[in-house]
Amino acid sequence: MKYAYLIMLLCLFFSCDKPSNTIQLDLSSLERIIIDPQEGQRLPFDSLVGKIEYVKLESLDNNLIGKISQILFF
Repeated sequence: MKYAYLIMLLCLFFSCDKPSNTIQLDLSSLERIIIDPQEGQRLPFDSLVGKIEYVKLESLDNNLIGKISQILFF
């Protein structure tokens, strides 16, 4: 029984590791767009993005949200 706890503890310890397949981004190729809200400058949306993809959302009976009690913004 002592060995079962030890094996479970070791499995838990080694499973809590950071994923190694992280995505590296090259931020030097990004363009900075400074928008002054007081000036009211307008830019067309297609000048800001190069590609738009839409994802169709599922709406099955078992995954609908019934009631939202709290929304957190970060």
